[in-house]
Amino acid sequence: MPDNLSSIADMSSILYQRRARVSEIADIPGMSKDNWKSRLIKGIEAQGKSQREVSLAAGRGPGYVNSLLKEGKDPTIENLILVCRAANLSLAYVLFGFEISRETEDIVRALESTSPERRNGLLQFLQNENETRLLPSHEAKGPASD
Repeated sequence: MPDNLSSIADMSSILYQRRARVSEIADIPGMSKDNWKSRLIKGIEAQGKSQREVSLAAGRGPGYVNSLLKEGKDPTIENLILVCRAANLSLAYVLFGFEISRETEDIVRALESTSPERRNGLLQFLQNENETRLLPSHEAKGPASD
C-alpha cells in the first residue's frame, strides 16, 4: 500500500485495519515512502528528541510517530502538521525537502486569508523589488540629474 496523506479524519483502529481513509488529495508529490519518512526521522534526531516525545507533544499516543515510520500508518494532513510542529520541523521540509522559516509559514498563512486583489498587489510589489535589485546600480537609481 502506498504512503498517503489524507484530509479525512484518521480512522486508524482495529475496526479500520490500522489504515486511514484516503481523500482525493492523497497523492502529494514528494510523499514517496523513503523521502518524507527519512526526512522526518532525520529531523527528529537532529532536534535531539525521541519519537515518543514528539508523539506526546503532538497530542497523540506515545507510539504514534513510530506507527507512522515503522508500521506504515498513513497520517492525516492535520496529524502530520502537529507532528512537524512538535518536532520543530517545517511541513515543507518533511514533505518536499526544502526548509522554510516559521516566519515564512506565517506569512503564507496570512496571505491565504486575504483577498486575491491584495495578494496580487503584494506579489507585484515583491516582483518589482526583486527586479530593482537585479538591475545594475546606475539603472536602479533612475536617470542621472544634470
